[in-house]
Amino acid sequence: VLTPHLSDLDAHHRDIHEVMRVGNYYISSDSGANSTNVLVAGQMYASPIVVARDITVDRIAIQVTLLAAGSSARLGIHNDGVDLYPGSLLLDAGVVGTAANGMASIVIDQALTKGLYWLTLIGDDTPTVRSYIPAEAVLGFEAGVNAFNNKSGYWQVAQAFGALPDPFTAGGSQKVGTTIAVGLR
Repeated sequence: VLTPHLSDLDAHHRDIHEVMRVGNYYISSDSGANSTNVLVAGQMYASPIVVARDITVDRIAIQVTLLAAGSSARLGIHNDGVDLYPGSLLLDAGVVGTAANGMASIVIDQALTKGLYWLTLIGDDTPTVRSYIPAEAVLGFEAGVNAFNNKSGYWQVAQAFGALPDPFTAGGSQKVGTTIAVGLR
């Protein structure tokens, strides 16, 4: 018979996602190998992020790997809606430049409670940004002949560049392949 000590329960039964290093960025919890994606102007992307405990974040960012002259992207956070689809707008963080390679971040002060959120992005041009190949099928697998080969990792929907919509634009498509990396710190 195993009799746990109450003092050991927290150390041995803690959710690894609750441990977050101050000063580091975090992206979707299903992150796999690094990759890149070319943004499509007039398209909005939403990547899921699971927040395992109440936190306050001070930055939201993307990494530009191939610039597009004079371009920018708008970043934000949407609450979870119905059926793993983004819902109401929590934060429209503003615009970052994507006309230079490197990290593009916005200072924020946003409290998040434990739960699922959607990190959102709209671009006005076609820069290439850091993405990742999903390690898990957070949105499940698309139905079809090769269903278990197609991990759905994010949502994409037509949306004119400008303020983030509230709620998230309806009619998005589940996307397979690499997922846009929007990070919180």
